[in-house]
Amino acid sequence: MGETPSPPARPVSPALSARYRLPRAQRIRKRPEFLRIQDSPVRVTTRHLLLLLALGKSLGDSAALGPVTMGETPKPPARPVTLGEPPGLPSGQTPRTEARLPRLGVVASRKVGPSVVRNRAKRLVREVFRLHPELFPRGLDVVIIIRPGTHLLTRAALAAEVVAAGPTLAKRARELERARR
Repeated sequence: MGETPSPPARPVSPALSARYRLPRAQRIRKRPEFLRIQDSPVRVTTRHLLLLLALGKSLGDSAALGPVTMGETPKPPARPVTLGEPPGLPSGQTPRTEARLPRLGVVASRKVGPSVVRNRAKRLVREVFRLHPELFPRGLDVVIIIRPGTHLLTRAALAAEVVAAGPTLAKRARELERARR
């Protein structure tokens, strides 16, 4: 009876909210992908974050042709492929020139805090990833494990922490690339 209704939420246009989202192509969403990256020995640590790094699957892999069911062979691409051109890329583009964008996965265990705290920390990390694409090399998959206390940081403080880890991140990414060759 004595409750006053809260003001209605401000409407946000879909175009505006989409601009601030991390695109689906830049998110790691499936458990096997998380496990593959977490098995990688390449790590960068900061005070509030643990960054696990792995190279993404190349565009020429069989996974690029689509899922294959038991007993079925992969279907060839619909258009002819010229030499040196992986399936699925337009003519003239190669994986070297059109490398995949870096992808992010965020993990926050219950040790970090209740769901509200974990979700705030994950939002902060995604925002820093989105605002500082220059720190993450193309073709790199990153899983960031959040440590307790991250939710107390401002976006600027978290960004400064990630930027400070940038040179180490670049060095480890080069090591991964060299190991792949």
